[in-house]
Amino acid sequence: MTEKFSLSGALSPNARPVGFSGAPRLTISILTKNSADRLEPLLAQLSWLADQIVVGVDAESADDTAEIAARWADDVFTFRHDGQMAAARMMIFDYAVGDWILVVDDDESLEPAFATLLPELMSRAGATHFWFPRKWIVNEAPCEFAFSLPWHPDWQMRLFRNDRSLVWKPARPHSGYHVLGPGFQEPRASILHFEPVWCSPLDRQRKLERYHAAGAAIENDAQYPDRIGGPRRPAEGFVKMAHDPRRSGGAVVHAEVRDAFLASGTSWGMQVLEVDMPAEAKAGTRVIARVRVRNTGGLAWFPDWSKRGAQLGFSPHVRDAEGGMVIWDCERTLVMDITVPGGEAIFVCAFHVPDLAGEYQIEWDMVSERECWFGSSQPGPPILTPLTVTESIAPPSVEAEVEAIAEEPKADAAGLDADRAFLALIHDRIPGWLDDYVALRTMELMRWQSEKGVEGAALEIGIYAGLYFSVLLREVAPRGGMVLGLDTFERVDEEVVRQNLAAVGLGTGFAFLRGPSVVHDVASLVLRLEGPVRFISIDGSHLVEDVSHDLLISGALLAEGGIIACDDFLNPVRLGVSQAVNAHLALGAGLVAFAYIQNKLFLCHKSVHRDLFEATLRMCAADPVGPTGALFAQNARLDPQRNQTRLHGWDVVVAP
Repeated sequence: MTEKFSLSGALSPNARPVGFSGAPRLTISILTKNSADRLEPLLAQLSWLADQIVVGVDAESADDTAEIAARWADDVFTFRHDGQMAAARMMIFDYAVGDWILVVDDDESLEPAFATLLPELMSRAGATHFWFPRKWIVNEAPCEFAFSLPWHPDWQMRLFRNDRSLVWKPARPHSGYHVLGPGFQEPRASILHFEPVWCSPLDRQRKLERYHAAGAAIENDAQYPDRIGGPRRPAEGFVKMAHDPRRSGGAVVHAEVRDAFLASGTSWGMQVLEVDMPAEAKAGTRVIARVRVRNTGGLAWFPDWSKRGAQLGFSPHVRDAEGGMVIWDCERTLVMDITVPGGEAIFVCAFHVPDLAGEYQIEWDMVSERECWFGSSQPGPPILTPLTVTESIAPPSVEAEVEAIAEEPKADAAGLDADRAFLALIHDRIPGWLDDYVALRTMELMRWQSEKGVEGAALEIGIYAGLYFSVLLREVAPRGGMVLGLDTFERVDEEVVRQNLAAVGLGTGFAFLRGPSVVHDVASLVLRLEGPVRFISIDGSHLVEDVSHDLLISGALLAEGGIIACDDFLNPVRLGVSQAVNAHLALGAGLVAFAYIQNKLFLCHKSVHRDLFEATLRMCAADPVGPTGALFAQNARLDPQRNQTRLHGWDVVVAP
């Protein structure tokens, strides 16, 4: 392939990221089949943007697709597959010479704004990938796109660094590339998707059937109705142009027909180098281990900074003396630094040992949540560290705990009176739904955090009119923290919320971020939050996929000792919340429940679960006021077990 003209060549040397000897170069990747009627105009448009164009042609193409690609692209290869395209999509790394890769489908086009944006984006230091909105074209004359969900904004992750250690493609249709590291959304340029007008309804239905046969998620069906209705907006349409005359004609055609039958496996790998752990521990306690490991896989380890990256954790398994599995899911230690392939990392982890005395073996492993355990694909036997577990003093019974709580001094009456006066004020000035009992426990839990040295910011996803937000703000702002509110502000205008807060004396110490939570990832929120996040309230969209996203980013943002409050858990008309929360807790990825109080499920890290569980038990027992408090006090006298339960293996205080 010869050197090609690049628009990024006009970039100022001062704007180029460290490590590049010149302007970043761009490779554009296209996989296609039977596209002879539309491929040539697309390649002409892309010729002005790319340093290199690589086209992969499906071996079953029956028209002149391969010949057109050979005439206008730079590299052309042919592949055969069995319906899964993951392996074929990863083949771009065998041909790309650019610093970045931009992926375009053969039924798409790019808005002209890409010409000026791409050099800027590729020069952004630290970024590994970018997302762009996609417009589904529903009419060509005049050109219009569907301006409604799920067809817009339909964010697509298409631009990423040419670094195989950052990128992989799961073996399922429509899963997209997954990229590690910081990713950003770029709304200034959109991808135009002509599939609705270029494909007949029958062709679209057949495409959907192929997706189902290959294992595509059912939620994709919503984008393929018989007719796309709803509001429309003007679009720029397909911009036809001549090929860039500065580009040399003719491609390097790779004659081999490559097999893409095998799913593209994720290249995770870990080797244990050194373990420092006590040889003995008492039953039911926690033990600390310092483990030095090497990244032996092809992918780097990154913190969970992106919407479609990997949530990586270090976690041991506990086996008995004969090698039988005793505890598979132990506590996770999240990956919080970057380790490149071949590099080393140190994990200092804490985990619970078995409740029964005996001889055990600790197997060290890592996990990519919802994907795989590293050890399942590693050759050879696992590294096992022996651990002797000795008898321990039996924990106090529930009845003994309740008796001890009853003997403790009751909550400060003056403090509770002041809190109740504040709640009366906000109920008078701010509309919404919030019971005093759960609001009081929230304030007490946040004061417990302050006593333990847990400070920082708070975040509420879905603030409505600001009622619960005002509770968080009252506790955080006086201690120098800020509260970030994330909402679409479609039901209550942002200015009205500001007026509500000012009416109760809370006019400062907060910021708002407009839009649905799913358009934000950990990296973008970290930039807005000033320090660690001590308390997060999740009360936005109640759709299962949105709540799942909110839980993932909340878990990544939460400080040690932090608390998450999930609203509408077990609400029969908000079942998506319960489904998402239970699915997340079942992963054992680090968050566990410690209290369920009046429709809110409170979560924390495993390391502080016992402390928060016992603290909440004391708080509830100390306040018998109101129906919930009276019932809790009655249960404490007659049947203490009714005040607690277990959820996914962890004790939970119950005050419904």
